[in-house]
Amino acid sequence: MKFHNWASLEKHLFETSVKHLSSLYLAMTPCTYERKKIFAMIFEAIQKKEPQVSIARFEGAQVSIEEVLEQLNSKSLFGGPTVVQLDGVEKLKKNSLEALSQYMEAPSPFSYLILGSGGSKQVSALVQKGKRDLVALDLSDEKPWDKKTRLQTYLAKRASQESKVLAADAAVYLLDHVGLDLSALEQEMHKLLCYCIERKQITLEDVRKISSSEKQINTWQLAEAIIWEKAPLALEHQIELSWLLPFIGQLRYQLHIGVQLASCVENQYSAEEISAQFPQIRGPLLSKRLSVVRKLKRRFFQHALHELFEIELLTKNHACNPALALDLFISKIRT
Repeated sequence: MKFHNWASLEKHLFETSVKHLSSLYLAMTPCTYERKKIFAMIFEAIQKKEPQVSIARFEGAQVSIEEVLEQLNSKSLFGGPTVVQLDGVEKLKKNSLEALSQYMEAPSPFSYLILGSGGSKQVSALVQKGKRDLVALDLSDEKPWDKKTRLQTYLAKRASQESKVLAADAAVYLLDHVGLDLSALEQEMHKLLCYCIERKQITLEDVRKISSSEKQINTWQLAEAIIWEKAPLALEHQIELSWLLPFIGQLRYQLHIGVQLASCVENQYSAEEISAQFPQIRGPLLSKRLSVVRKLKRRFFQHALHELFEIELLTKNHACNPALALDLFISKIRT
């Protein structure tokens, strides 16, 4: 069963099939942060049915498939089932993918497997092998305008969870000025919820007062220059964590655009079709972006997204100086 809509998967997990959950799940999206959110949602649904469940997390680039399969085929010492989460499946070697495909044809009766991939093309064989039991969410080719609609709904729901109403024009303003990066949008929503703690509605005026959109006009241009023009990092101020985290969101958004453009190029879309999918990138600028994409290929943008996620973890855990972390990211994507 394959979904192309986040809300549809959520409904399936918590309403339609809560008593008959699958043992195989796959999340396909170029956004590492969104994959983590999807993993958490699936795990929540499993935990609701299996309170004693335990979890083991692995990264495709860092683990042997033998270790993953051993975990799947071993009963938990805690008595409940085991959830095995394996992200970066597309980074597995061919023989490892084949072994995983064989497992998916006959999955363990006492384990759950949650897979994550930056795209759908690399894991098409897995999808085919596991089609009997697999529940998949494929956002790998999500159109920008569809993503904008999805995120607008998400922001409204997030406000509703705090018994507040987010005005439609306020949500649109956030999306237009912060971008389509879920991590950055969540940070802005957290600030707005704190600011409006004693009121029931979040207005456009609130967003204009609290959102760092004025700062992000400059960071937006800087993010574009770093990703698309390989420009040197030139800042007139010291890099603080409060500045870096929203900026990471801007970098991530540019990298997502790169992945989506690369997908269009790989699928041999015409210039008119690509232009229709990216109305925010017009004329000569779109031509420049496509030129870079054809040179760097999809793997550059996916690799950069992975490195960006690692840097974000380091900074959030205070394991690395923010300025050093940003320099490290830039050096990694340019080597």
